[in-house]
Amino acid sequence: MKNLTVVADWANDDLAKKEFTSSLLGEILEQGQLRIDFVASYHSSIHTAFLTQQIVQTEERLGIPDRNVIFLNTDTREHTDDKINRAEGSPFVIAILYSKLIVCGPNAGYSLSLIKDQIQQFFIYKGIEKGSQFRSRDLFPKVIAQLLMEKQDMLEIDELELSGIPDLTGFFVGHVDNYGNIKTTIPSSVLQSKLHGDLVKITIGNVTREVFYTHNLFGEKQGILVIASGSSGKENDRFLELSVRIGPNSKPGTGLLAGRSTASKSAAEHFNNPKPGNPIRSYYLM
Repeated sequence: MKNLTVVADWANDDLAKKEFTSSLLGEILEQGQLRIDFVASYHSSIHTAFLTQQIVQTEERLGIPDRNVIFLNTDTREHTDDKINRAEGSPFVIAILYSKLIVCGPNAGYSLSLIKDQIQQFFIYKGIEKGSQFRSRDLFPKVIAQLLMEKQDMLEIDELELSGIPDLTGFFVGHVDNYGNIKTTIPSSVLQSKLHGDLVKITIGNVTREVFYTHNLFGEKQGILVIASGSSGKENDRFLELSVRIGPNSKPGTGLLAGRSTASKSAAEHFNNPKPGNPIRSYYLM
């Protein structure tokens, strides 16, 4: 039995998680313990893409990729503004990566865009794209179960071209962590000509801030807004991260981080708490 990681915009809802788990266990024919990890995504396929890429890379570098399945479900149904017949969403696809890790779920928006170059085989499972308000409970488990039990050869699937996965262009907020750090989709190589201490302008929404470029996230004094190569993204070209180091020497103030009152704002607070998927504009200060 393979392990399952669920990345979904309903994964912070205890009832939804329980209903999905019950349905999936009802499809499992083999004896043995099933491990399920849930990772909650914001209602944005860009956020789901960011989370998925990071989970894939960590599993491939430090885990056991061929013993894992990742199920994605953040389907915003943005393909039409018109009414939707039978709650139809994006088609269910199965991606087998070069590492043999399996990623499956609706091919919605940019959910698969950041792992596109890691996909060796790409398939569609037809017939479960509509018919339920909660497809993850009512329709998808029968397919996910086959993948977990390593019985994918029994599935009636058709191969797809990778061109069905859109490329993610531009820069975005990829994730906001529990420290208020903003993990972007800007590769570090974009600022490779910058020197430690140089200023860069960053615009998110209607907020523009001048931030210091540093060689690491702790490269400036406490309370200073910086941009530096973070811990996410490809190992040879990490994504840039906006961060403020808030430590025990911070004076009491109005900002609130991890239950502690501090004088310094977090990076997220500096930019009015942006959401994953929000676009980012950046340019150098000469």
